[in-house]
Amino acid sequence: MIGNRWRRSNRLNSADAREQCVRARTVSTAKPAGTAVAAAVTAGLLFAGTPNAAALVGGEAAAPSVAADSVVSIMVRTSPHTGNFCTGTAVAPQWVMTAAHCVRDIPLQFGEVEVGFGQDSRRVPIESWEIAPTGDVALIHLADDAGLPEYPAMERRQAFSEPETAGTVYGRSPLGDVADGTLPMATVTASMCPVKYQQCVREDSVLARMERPAALQVGDSGGPLFIDGQLAAVFSGAVAFDDNAAPEESGYYLYTTTSSVAQWADGVMEQEPSAAFVE
Repeated sequence: MIGNRWRRSNRLNSADAREQCVRARTVSTAKPAGTAVAAAVTAGLLFAGTPNAAALVGGEAAAPSVAADSVVSIMVRTSPHTGNFCTGTAVAPQWVMTAAHCVRDIPLQFGEVEVGFGQDSRRVPIESWEIAPTGDVALIHLADDAGLPEYPAMERRQAFSEPETAGTVYGRSPLGDVADGTLPMATVTASMCPVKYQQCVREDSVLARMERPAALQVGDSGGPLFIDGQLAAVFSGAVAFDDNAAPEESGYYLYTTTSSVAQWADGVMEQEPSAAFVE
């Protein structure tokens, strides 16, 4: 699930980004009856220096809001010279929610979270993390306060009960084409997983469909899906329903619902007096 090596320069053109995205994917070829399915987990690396481009190729600049301001970059070191680059959501002063595959099997719990952009950005050291017992979700505990004036609420009541639900997604990978220091966003249509396969066997997964040419990139893993201003799901990877198509070209993305991990998250964050979701 690990993609690119840590590079001295992380400013890539679109062709480089697409090439590295393809190389970085981990593909499963589980096939339910009559359907060929592949999933690609898009964890990323590339965190030498401050990322100078934000992700979502083809997205649009997000206006400041509680949701947008909570989207952070996560930089986890796997060795002195390599590391994982992912996206996350600051859900409390010292807690960030992201994808479990961004931190799983890493021997040392060490790294940084970047909050904000440009001159207003700041880096907060990572103290530790906890991985949820179900779904592709983890909580990162920060050594210091993220310093946001407000934090988004976590959706707890199954926002995807309707056949299709409109939502907003964000990503902060340095592989995207928004290089002006603003956070990119895109709208999606989300629904509960309509098929059963290896990455979608529990009732905690949703598929989000994004209109091309907008696309999530390597390093957007762990990014949020917001519905009505609430954090409703966490991004795991791109999904394709055709063995002949690359997952990242499909426009379909797999997410884990926050409602499925809400009880676990509450218990983890209760370990700290300041760690409570803002409702």
